[in-house]
Amino acid sequence: MSKKNFIFTTASLLVLTAASNAFAAGNAFNIVQTGTSNSAVGLQTQSDNVTNIVQGGVSNTAVSEQIGKFNGTAITQGGTNNNGSAKVTGNGNNVNIKQNGTGNVGTVTVTGTSNSTALSQVVNTGFAPTTNNNTATIAVNGGNNVTQADQFGEKNTLVISNNGETQRVRTLQSGTGNSLTAITQGVNSTINATQTGQSNRARLQNIGLSNNILTSQTGIGNVIDATTDAQQSNINITQKPGAMVGNNNYYFVYQNGIKNNVKGLQEGPDNQATITQEGTNLNVDTTQIGDPQIIKINHVGEFMDATATQIGYNNEAYIDQTVGKQKATTYQWGWGNYTKVAQNGGNSEINVRQSGTANRSTNSQTGGRLKTNIAQTGTRNVANSAQLGESMLFASTQVGTDNVINSYQGGINQVANLSQNGTANGIALNQTGANQTATVNQLGSGHRVTLNQH
Repeated sequence: MSKKNFIFTTASLLVLTAASNAFAAGNAFNIVQTGTSNSAVGLQTQSDNVTNIVQGGVSNTAVSEQIGKFNGTAITQGGTNNNGSAKVTGNGNNVNIKQNGTGNVGTVTVTGTSNSTALSQVVNTGFAPTTNNNTATIAVNGGNNVTQADQFGEKNTLVISNNGETQRVRTLQSGTGNSLTAITQGVNSTINATQTGQSNRARLQNIGLSNNILTSQTGIGNVIDATTDAQQSNINITQKPGAMVGNNNYYFVYQNGIKNNVKGLQEGPDNQATITQEGTNLNVDTTQIGDPQIIKINHVGEFMDATATQIGYNNEAYIDQTVGKQKATTYQWGWGNYTKVAQNGGNSEINVRQSGTANRSTNSQTGGRLKTNIAQTGTRNVANSAQLGESMLFASTQVGTDNVINSYQGGINQVANLSQNGTANGIALNQTGANQTATVNQLGSGHRVTLNQH
């Protein structure tokens, strides 16, 4: 088969519209344009076709459409306010758009399987404007497609949507005030998003089965919104301060479904994590290193498991679980930390570990077959527990000085096992109802205990 080549070259400031309609295989469409307000349009069908458009200047437009398989599109634009668009329908196709400058728009639409998309928007070497204002939009439909999008600079916008099976999205934004929106619908797909800089925002959504969100932000004042309406899906979030002082990063996660997981890590001061999960067999494991930090976890459903870990001072962890058959675990190291856990439902369990000074834990449970275990080590720590229902166990251990345990149990079949080792510790225990058992063990000196059973 003969190979057709269409080559167009224009000089600076020359306006040219070039259109190729090649309805056969093995064609090559090459355009080079320099200047202002140039336009290049290419249409190719069948297979093994190549479109290559190069434009330099201002307000240029490049449009490529390929229908078939094993086709390749490359669009390179340098300058400002350029528009590059590629549409591919078929299998095994490749799209590559590179834009250097500011105010550029890149658009890619892919339909089919085993296609590869790469889009990059950067700033010209030696030219660093205050604002880049580049925009990229990528829509992929089908299966086994791979998408890579990179943006560098300030106030860039990236929107990606995937629909199908085994889709892979990887994004990188570096700079300030950038925005990312990525949505995946289907099965066994992954979004991997990275942002570096400050005041960036990522909005990520998975809809379907066995999908994954992996997102990382480095810098200050960044925000992540992640949503999953799916089954057997995972969200993994990392936020770090980088070389900057201060952090003020936030992430918000909402999951609805079955067997979903959230894993989060925040490093640096003044971060906040808020996670809401609704459904069955859902899990949260989030860690914060720094101070002061806040973790908020809300669970609605059965077989929920929440773990919050904080290292630093003046940190706060809040866990609220309803329906029943739930577990909450908190770990805090430092001083001035606070944990509050509330469970409403039966067959639930609370575990609290605090080490340091002036830490507090306040927990409440209602229902049946309840367990609370609080362990504190250090000075001036306080453990508060309230249980209401039947078949409940409260166990608390404190080691150190001037620590306090306050416990209330109301209902039937109550058991309290309390232990303190150190100096000047205190216990206040109140049990109301029937079949009450209290065991108190204090080692050291200057302890006090008050027990009421009625």
